[in-house]
Amino acid sequence: MVGVPGRSQGCITCRSRKKGCDGQRPACLRCIQAGLQCGGYSRHPVFIASTPDSQGNLATYTRATPALTASSHTSQSSSAQDVTLSQSLTQTAYNARYMDMFWSHYLPCGETLTNEAMKLGNGGWINLALDLFSTDSTLQLAMQSVVLRGMGMRNADQSLMRQGSAAYSMCLKDFNKALSDSGRRSTDGILCTVKLLSLFEMHYGADETDKLAQQRSWGAHANGQLAMLTLREPQDFRSGKAHQLFVDYRYNLIISAIVERKRFVLDGKGWNTKPWKSIRKSPRDKLLDILSELCQVLEEVDHMQACTKLDEKTVLRQDILRRCWRLDELLRAWTNETTKLKNFEHDHSLEPKDPQDFALAHLTILYWATGALVHANLFALVDKDDALPPRINPLIFVHKVASAMPFFLHPRAGAMGPKIASFPLGMALQVYYGMEDEPSEDIDIFAGFTESGFDATAIVNFILSMQRGYVKTEVADRGGLQGTRTLAKAWMNLSGV
Repeated sequence: MVGVPGRSQGCITCRSRKKGCDGQRPACLRCIQAGLQCGGYSRHPVFIASTPDSQGNLATYTRATPALTASSHTSQSSSAQDVTLSQSLTQTAYNARYMDMFWSHYLPCGETLTNEAMKLGNGGWINLALDLFSTDSTLQLAMQSVVLRGMGMRNADQSLMRQGSAAYSMCLKDFNKALSDSGRRSTDGILCTVKLLSLFEMHYGADETDKLAQQRSWGAHANGQLAMLTLREPQDFRSGKAHQLFVDYRYNLIISAIVERKRFVLDGKGWNTKPWKSIRKSPRDKLLDILSELCQVLEEVDHMQACTKLDEKTVLRQDILRRCWRLDELLRAWTNETTKLKNFEHDHSLEPKDPQDFALAHLTILYWATGALVHANLFALVDKDDALPPRINPLIFVHKVASAMPFFLHPRAGAMGPKIASFPLGMALQVYYGMEDEPSEDIDIFAGFTESGFDATAIVNFILSMQRGYVKTEVADRGGLQGTRTLAKAWMNLSGV
C-alpha cells in the first residue's frame, strides 16, 4: 500500500516513484539506471524552518522533524515558524513524508491504478506524474502545490495550506515560462503539470466571494490542456506514456465540452482514430466516443431552440431526434460488448475491493450518466403522441447513479472517489432537476453526498460553480434548492422543445 510507514525499505526516490527498490547503498541501482539522483533511505527527512526578521528577511534557521499526527500539524501552524520547502528539498522532506501520505489518502485503496484499471477508468495519468515528477521542475511545483494544500486541508494546518497555495502561484509562473520554450512545452512532464493544476482547482479552487471563479479557472486549464495536445499530431499519442496521457486528457476535454454544450473539437481529423493505431480502444475509450457525439447533439439543441423559423426548427428537431436514437443504439451495443458492469443495488458491500473494482465502478456510472442525458433529450424531442419503449426513461439512470454514491464516499475510495464521481453526479442532478419538481429518495441520497465530509463538499462546490458558469447571466446567481432547479432547467434547455 502506498504511503504506509514501515511497509517499504526502498529509497526515497523509488518510493516516491512507486517503483521497486533493490536496496543497494549508498545509491540504488534502479535510480542509477534511470539517471536519477537516489534520495537515500532515511524515513525522517529534515525540514528547514525559518523565522523572518522585522524587515522580512529570513534571519534564523532551525532543524526540525515534524511528527505524522494531526495534532502536531496543528501546533506547528499555530507557531510563528512555517516549514519552508524549497525545490532543492523536494527529493527529501516533501517526497518522503507528505507526498506518500497525500497519495495514500487520495488514491482508491491507497494504491496507484493497475494496467487493467487504467483501461476502465480515469486516473492513469497520476501514475505517470509520480514517475516523471523527479525529472521536471515545473511538475515538481505542481505536485508540491496539490500535496501540501491537500495535507493542510486534511489536517487543518494553515502553514501547509499557505505553502500549497504559494507553490501553486510559483508553478503558474514557471509553467508560463515552459510554454514559451519549444523544447519543453509539449513534453509529457508539462502535460502532467496541467492535469495537476486542474486537480488543484477542482479540489481547492472554491471562492466564497466569487462563485464563478472555480469554473473560470478550471475552464482555463481545460483550454490549456487542449492547446497542449494540439501542439502534437494525433499519431504522436499511439503508445507509451503519451497514449495514456492522451486518453485521460480526452476524458476531461469531453467533460468540458458537455458542460459547455459545445461540439468536441478533437472529434475528427484523425484524433479519434490515429492514437489507437497500435492499441485497441478500451471500453472507456468507446464510451467516450459516444459522449463526444453527444456534445454535438447538445450544441444542436441550443441552435434549434434559438431558431425563429418554424420550418427550419422542425427540420433541426427531426435531425437531432435521429441522432439521439443513434446514440441510444450505440449505448445498447456498447453494453453488449463491455465487461459486466457493477450492480450497486445488489452489492451490499459498497466499497472498492481494489483499484480495478474502483475503475469499473467509475465506468458504470459514466455509462449511466450518458444514458440519462441521451434519454432526457429523447424524452423531450419525441412527439407526445408517439409511444416510447419503457426503457427510455432518464430517471432510471438517475436512480442508478444515486445508488452508487455510497461506494464513492467509502473511505477505501479515497479522496479520488468524490472527484471521479463528480461528472456523472453533476449530470444526473441536471437531468433530475431539469425534469422533476417533486423530491424523491434519490435526492435524499444526493443530499447525503453533499454532507459527507470535506472531499465531497469541495466537489459539490465545484459542481455548483460549473452549473452557474454555463447558463444565462440572469439566472446564474440564484441560490438554494429552487435556484438549483432553475439552473438545471436552463442548462438542459429542453423546456421549449
